[in-house]
Amino acid sequence: MIEFKLSPHIRALGFLYVRYVCEPSMIWAYTRKGLLDDEELTPTKDEIIKITMSEYIEKLLTDLEFYGTRLPRLPLPIE
Repeated sequence: MIEFKLSPHIRALGFLYVRYVCEPSMIWAYTRKGLLDDEELTPTKDEIIKITMSEYIEKLLTDLEFYGTRLPRLPLPIE
């Protein structure tokens, strides 16, 4: 899903899945390529708000909340 090039929304869903399911030590291996991606997406139903894929992934890695839901905590050595 994170390699799917036809839709940024499917890729964003893949990165969200990685953040929720993967072991914290493996998250960086899956997300590091995406941090250089400048493709735009609309993360909410509001079409005015647009962010790049790299901003989206950075938000997943640094924030504890994702649009009203709590993300699993990353251990400090990995963070």
